[in-house]
Amino acid sequence: MNIQQLQMTYSNPQDRLILRINSQAGDEVCLFLTRKIVISFLDILTQSIQHSHNQQSTLNEAATPPQHTANNDKLPASDPPLLVEKITINTFENNLSTLIFFADNEKTTIRFNLNLQILHHLSDLLHKILPVAEWNITPINPTQVIPHEHKGKPSLH
Repeated sequence: MNIQQLQMTYSNPQDRLILRINSQAGDEVCLFLTRKIVISFLDILTQSIQHSHNQQSTLNEAATPPQHTANNDKLPASDPPLLVEKITINTFENNLSTLIFFADNEKTTIRFNLNLQILHHLSDLLHKILPVAEWNITPINPTQVIPHEHKGKPSLH
């Protein structure tokens, strides 16, 4: 299953970020990210990106085709959004990473195989939405913070 779009918004009533992941087949999963999860996610995401950059310098880029797929045959229906309780990232020598979201007391797992470019896009989305959430989380690169308004609600695409 190929990922077509990542979208992140902030829900003020819930005080959570909502990560929407759409597939090319039209499936969508919505995930609630709490402040606590985002703090740890930023740390492991940054470490994974740095590790991938280190690996990239030793690998031939042409030998690794870009991939961004979900291991699930079909994304789970998530209306309302699933509350993420844990996130892990596994980075491999082929410059790909597996992003795993755990929800519903770890009964639900959603896995995505992502390349370095998609990891960067996800990191950029997080950095851009953090000022809107007003969680006092300092972005790693504050020069990349550009919040946008979409139909009266903070949203990033």
